[in-house]
Amino acid sequence: MADRHPAWEEMTLDAYLRRAAGCFADRPLVITDAETLDYASVETQSRRLAAGLAALGMGRGDRVGVLMANYPVTVSLLFAIWRTGAVAVAINTLYGPSDLEYVIRESGCALLVSMAGFGSRRFDRELDARMPGWRTGDYAGLPELRGGLVYDSTAPWEFFESLPHGDAPAESAAPHDPAVIMFTSGTTGTPKGVVQTHDNLLRAAYAGAYHQALEDGRRAVFSLPLYHGFGLVVGLLSGMVVGGAIVPLLRFDPHALLSAIERHRATYLMGVPTMTIAMMEQARVQAYDLSSLTAIHSAAAPTPSWVWRDIRHTFGLSPRPRAALSWRALPAFPKKAAASPSSRRSIRKPAWTSRAGRRASCARADR
Repeated sequence: MADRHPAWEEMTLDAYLRRAAGCFADRPLVITDAETLDYASVETQSRRLAAGLAALGMGRGDRVGVLMANYPVTVSLLFAIWRTGAVAVAINTLYGPSDLEYVIRESGCALLVSMAGFGSRRFDRELDARMPGWRTGDYAGLPELRGGLVYDSTAPWEFFESLPHGDAPAESAAPHDPAVIMFTSGTTGTPKGVVQTHDNLLRAAYAGAYHQALEDGRRAVFSLPLYHGFGLVVGLLSGMVVGGAIVPLLRFDPHALLSAIERHRATYLMGVPTMTIAMMEQARVQAYDLSSLTAIHSAAAPTPSWVWRDIRHTFGLSPRPRAALSWRALPAFPKKAAASPSSRRSIRKPAWTSRAGRRASCARADR
């Protein structure tokens, strides 16, 4: 891992995907029972989506609302938004219609991409009722919204066909431009939008992969939403540092998650403590082949000490030494490469300077 990152190179998230696809093109990035996308496929799909978004007028600094569950296309869509230089507004799919209107207005979305339905809800109909004209940008309550797109998981090709054909975006973002806006839970007031930059997210992803010493090709299974930092950063982006994959489930179900570990040979299980407890209870009443599992990441809430003891007993995993999770016990974070005045003024940097450089870096990754 450190060999591929001898010095910190600032870049955008879409540039990092291109870099990862150059090294891990044939490796899976998103795995589901219905579909598997390798790194090259996500790169190709995101390029097609970015051209369509650019044809709709999306560009650097525009905000694009993403109201999507953990579909494989959601990953490609996020990278497509970043490729255009726009900002992805990650919207909580548990919001009701009034909350949806609030975050769309508060974040200043120029475009909204929503799934048609999920579970018992029909988001397209709810939005039509609450914000008539949102699809064409004609809802007076959202003056910054120029239009919307609907993704129907039962007819996914229609989403791609609805996008206009266009050229690849001429201008992307810069590493310190906003990449994502996530909203707080709003438990003590109205939700607040938190802006995170490309470099911010990539540093967090690398730090997570480094301090946990993620193995090459880590395969993480979770039902945590990609609109949340746990799923997006720890799940997707950190795994990309080591050429790994995610196995994202659409909703939490203990049996489904444990079966996914068995079926897809996942190595890394993610969840909040209540999820972890429910999965341990399920594992006690039904047998699963969990021999591929090497780590469980249970976080985002206080975890009683007995949970860790039960994890060791139920899943056969031993706790890592405390020093392994301490920053002070690790080598220094990669030093930031010196930048010339001209490079600081540039709004975009290529991930690779040459084909030879790309081959050399990939070779280091394989050692």
